[in-house]
Amino acid sequence: MNVRWLLVVGAMSVALTAAGQNQVVRYDQARTGYTAEKLSPALALDWVFSTTEQAPTPAQPLVAGNRVFFCSEGKVYALDLETGAPVWDQPYATNGRILVTPIVHKNQLIILSDKGEIHILDMADNPTGQRVLAYLPGFKASMSSDPVIIGDTLYLITDRGTMFSVDLTRATAEDATTEVFQFSAVPRGALSYFNQDGQDLISFATLDDRIVAFNLSAKNVRWQKSIGRTANPPVLQGDLIYAASRESVHALRFRSGTAEWSTDQASSYHGAPTVAHGKLYMGTPDMYLVAVDAKTGKLVARLELDSHMTDSPIVADQDLYFGTAIGNLYCVDAETLALKWYVRANPTQTIGPQAQMLSILVSPVVSGGALMAVNQQGALYCYRQSAIDLSKPKLVEPQWVTQAADGQPIAYATLPDNERVLLQRAARSQVVGMRGGRQPNIPEEARDLTLPAKQPYFRFQTYVMDEGSGVNQEGILVRFDGQVLPDGSVTIDRRNSLLRVEVVQPSSGVAANTLPDGPHTLDILVPDFMGRETRANFTVTIDNTLPPIERPAQQTWPGRPGMGGMGGM
Repeated sequence: MNVRWLLVVGAMSVALTAAGQNQVVRYDQARTGYTAEKLSPALALDWVFSTTEQAPTPAQPLVAGNRVFFCSEGKVYALDLETGAPVWDQPYATNGRILVTPIVHKNQLIILSDKGEIHILDMADNPTGQRVLAYLPGFKASMSSDPVIIGDTLYLITDRGTMFSVDLTRATAEDATTEVFQFSAVPRGALSYFNQDGQDLISFATLDDRIVAFNLSAKNVRWQKSIGRTANPPVLQGDLIYAASRESVHALRFRSGTAEWSTDQASSYHGAPTVAHGKLYMGTPDMYLVAVDAKTGKLVARLELDSHMTDSPIVADQDLYFGTAIGNLYCVDAETLALKWYVRANPTQTIGPQAQMLSILVSPVVSGGALMAVNQQGALYCYRQSAIDLSKPKLVEPQWVTQAADGQPIAYATLPDNERVLLQRAARSQVVGMRGGRQPNIPEEARDLTLPAKQPYFRFQTYVMDEGSGVNQEGILVRFDGQVLPDGSVTIDRRNSLLRVEVVQPSSGVAANTLPDGPHTLDILVPDFMGRETRANFTVTIDNTLPPIERPAQQTWPGRPGMGGMGGM
C-alpha cells in the first residue's frame, strides 16, 4: 500500500493508449455506467492521493492511458495510475470550480468551469506541465452538466439553458463557437447522447424535474415530461430513454414520450440508473440497491444497504460497484446482488467512538486494472487486486459492557490478554526495589477485571477495521470458553463496524443470566479479504458474590469505565 499526500516527482513519460480508458463520464455518452473491464475482487488499497484544498467536486476521476485526472475545487491534478504520484509539476488551475468530469478527446484534455470557461490542454506535449491549446471564457454562465462530443464538435448546455457547439479542430477561431438552441429549463447532471438512424439524439433531466428529448440534427425539442420529485439524469439507448426520480422509474419512447413501462417499485435517490445485462441498477431513497428488468420494469433483485447510495453504481463485466454515505465501497454480483467484497475508505477516521461520516462522494471508476473512489474530504483512493496488503485488521476500543445498579449500561475498557500482561509487567518492573511498598501504576484497561454476572445482559464489544482490503465480516469467528455461542449472539453493524458479542443474552430474568464464578475467555478471529488475520483473547473473572455495580462518582469519556460506552448499546 502506497499512501501518498501531494508527492511531487520529476519528469515522467506518459503513454496515452486506447485500451482501458474511460474518457468520458460513465464510460460512454449514453451514460450507461457499464465497462467490460473485469477486476476480480477482493481488492486492497494501493495508494491514496489528497490535496491541500480538501475540496471535493462532483467531477469523477478520469483515466486515460496511465494517467488519472483528478479535480479538486478549481484545479486538475494529473497522477500516475500505477503510483498515484503527480505527473505535472503543478496542478492546472481554472478561475472557478470544476463541476463536471473532464473529457479526453484526441490527446486533448477538455475542462469546463463554473465561471463559463473552457480550457483545452495538449496532453501529448510536455507531460510534466500543461500546454494550453485554447482558453474560451465567453460563455457567461456556469457549466455544471457533462457535455457530449459528436465527431470533433463539443456540445454543452450552460446553467442558463443555452446550448453551444465548439469546433475542437479550430477552437480558437472566432466562429468556432456557435449558439445552437435556447432551452426553457436548466439541465441537471450529464447530457445523454445516442445516434439512431443517422439522427443525433440528446436527452437530459432538468432542475424542475422534467426529462427533455432533443433532436440535435433537427434542432427541436420532441417533448418534455415530468417524472416526479428530483428527476435524475437519463440514459439514452436507441429509441428508449431510461429515467428515474426519487419516486419512480420510466422507460420512455424518444419519438413520442409515451411510456414503454413505468414503475413506482423502484426509484433513484441520486444519479442516473446504470444499464447493463438487460437490467437497470440504482440506489433507492429507502436505502436499497435494486435491479429492474429493462424490458418490463419489474423488480428482479434488491439488497439492503448500510446508508444511502451517494451516486450511480457502475458495472464492470459481471460485477457492480458503488459507494455509500458512511464511506463504504461495495462489490456485488450484477446478476444476484450477492456481496463479493467491501471496504471502508479511511477507516481510521470513519470507524470508532469519535468517527466522522465521510461519504463516497461520486460513482467509483473501474479502469486500468484499478478501482478508484473519492470521499467527502476530496481524497482519491485506488484499490487493486495486485496491491500488497501489509495491514492486519484492528480491534478498536474493546469493552466489556453490563448493567450498573442504576439500570444504565456501564462499560469497562480492556485489552487483549497478551497486551495486558506486557503492560502489567512493565508497570511492576518500574517499582521493583523502590522503598515504601509503592504500587505499580497499571493502566486501567490493562488491569485484571472482576465483575458480577447476575445481570440482565453481559456483552463484549469492539470496533473492527482494516485499512488494506477490508474486514471480511462474514469470516469473523468468536468462541467463549472454547465454545461457539448460540445463533444471534454475535452481530456486526456495517454502519459503524461495531462487533457485539452477547455473552449473556439480554433478558428480564436475572437468575437465568448468571455466568459461573471464575475466569472466562473470549477468543476472536478477524480476517480481511486478502487472508490476513488478527487473533485476540480477552479474559474476565466472574464473582457473583459481588454486589451490584455502583457507578463511579467521577465520570470519564465514553468507552471508559463508568460510562455507557459505544453507541448502539
